[in-house]
Amino acid sequence: MMGGPLRAPQLLLLLWTLPGTPVLSYGDEVGLMDDDQGWLPGTPQPGQVWGRGGGGEGKHTFWGKKAMDLGCCGAEGGIWLLELCRRLAALRAQERSLSLGDAEAIPAGSAAAFLRIWDQSKRFLVVLNPGEQPMDEVTLRDPRLPPQATLQLSTHHPPPPEPHVDLGALKLRPFEGLLLSFPSPP
Repeated sequence: MMGGPLRAPQLLLLLWTLPGTPVLSYGDEVGLMDDDQGWLPGTPQPGQVWGRGGGGEGKHTFWGKKAMDLGCCGAEGGIWLLELCRRLAALRAQERSLSLGDAEAIPAGSAAAFLRIWDQSKRFLVVLNPGEQPMDEVTLRDPRLPPQATLQLSTHHPPPPEPHVDLGALKLRPFEGLLLSFPSPP
């Protein structure tokens, strides 16, 4: 996966929320990386995702790929990435704005943000902190945004406890991405 382990959850959020068909390379959904020489010697056929074959030194492997250490997600990083993919896939399947909608960039200072819109369906706002420093105040400037939105998910584990987010006082942890929703205006 490009960008390193700390950016893996953000990249998956982008992949599942941008327009088009999400396409993953084998193992991206569980945070696996290719070994420098391709297949790891002695890697067994997969029986379960987190076998201990082939990599030695206790490294978890699966068909010649090593599990990346996700600093944001703890020891269960690969399991968290898989759960993130499942949740994003389910949201994309049930929400027309995510599966069919247009994507429009939203000015957000040093953060990155875009809005997914489809007809009168629920709107989705994706906000990303691409840097390694926390953002204590993300300023989103768009008249279509309401004062508050509902947090659907955070790329960090665990997500913030409060599901309702004040968009005027939005804070992001390093390399965090948020998927927020709000109803279509009448």
